[in-house]
Amino acid sequence: MKVGIEEIVSDYPEEILTPEDRSYLFDFLPPALKGVYRLPKEMRVLRDVDAAEIMTERVVKKLFDTTKIKPSDIDFIIANNCGGTLVVPMIGCYIHHRFGFPVEVPALNISQACASFVDACEIAWNLILAGKYKKVL
Repeated sequence: MKVGIEEIVSDYPEEILTPEDRSYLFDFLPPALKGVYRLPKEMRVLRDVDAAEIMTERVVKKLFDTTKIKPSDIDFIIANNCGGTLVVPMIGCYIHHRFGFPVEVPALNISQACASFVDACEIAWNLILAGKYKKVL
């Protein structure tokens, strides 16, 4: 049985913040971190209360628009969001509803911060190997 990542899609907000844009934050650092902590060269931001939903929708739409994958091909959804207006229910339910997935397609929301992608891959891998699902979003 072949199991793997079929497609990776990304979306980055247009607005870029530089370290200078966020330099005021250094005033709030504990003394032990001053002079040690550095900000990334750029940070992308989407200044909208619904930023998580907007970006998720863009990514899923881009997946369907640029590949041969259709919503009817997906039989399990795994998603994550940190913050946003959809903390409960989380973004997986939003994707499910927004793109009209059948009620039978489960939406699992995991919240492991930076580890969520790796955890989602592990869960998807095992769901597919178990033979119950074929394509996980």
